[in-house]
Amino acid sequence: MQIPFGNISKPIPNFICDLKNLTFLDFNHNFIPGNFPHIYNCSNLEFLDLSYNYIDGNLPDEINRFSSNLKYLNITANNFNGDIPNGIGGLSQLKVLELMSLNPFAPQAIPSRFTKLKKLKKFWMTEANLIGNIPENIGNMTSLEFLDLSKNGLSGSIPDGLFQLKNLSIVYLYTNKLSREIPQLVSSRSLNVVDLCNNSLTGRIPEDFGKLTKMTGLSLF
Repeated sequence: MQIPFGNISKPIPNFICDLKNLTFLDFNHNFIPGNFPHIYNCSNLEFLDLSYNYIDGNLPDEINRFSSNLKYLNITANNFNGDIPNGIGGLSQLKVLELMSLNPFAPQAIPSRFTKLKKLKKFWMTEANLIGNIPENIGNMTSLEFLDLSKNGLSGSIPDGLFQLKNLSIVYLYTNKLSREIPQLVSSRSLNVVDLCNNSLTGRIPEDFGKLTKMTGLSLF
């Protein structure tokens, strides 16, 4: 079911899950109000896009009750507040997670279970009010291709394992409070764009950056 850029101004009804074969639900850029919809019984759902609506309140911790087949989740630009639930890290088949911009989340660290998303390819949390360190075990997210954690309040160092992810292509960490030296070992040969500017990074530029034949954009300080 796909109704983007429409005029839907009512909450999503629970009975939509009576459509037992529903795999695709896209209501982006509408006027949907109210709390996060209770659509956990959509047992075959693979794609959910509720971005750019007016859904508010807390994201429920039981969000991991969604279909075990869910591969795409985009809830960007609503009015969610409170914490980002750790339960999202239980969506083991997830390949795309977009929680960026305009949701007034409470300041918090990246939920620890997110690094268990071994199939995640796109991780986009720009302006999500993130603080604290980037998890050291982000190097466990072995499928990651696109990472955007820009415009947050992340501090500490860039984990050594980040630039060792073999599929990583795009990294945006600009406009945070990151400090210390950029990891010197860079073995992600797929890297295409790296933007680390507007932080407090120090030390040497990794020599390995000069070996990246696919690199088209590099901004470090």
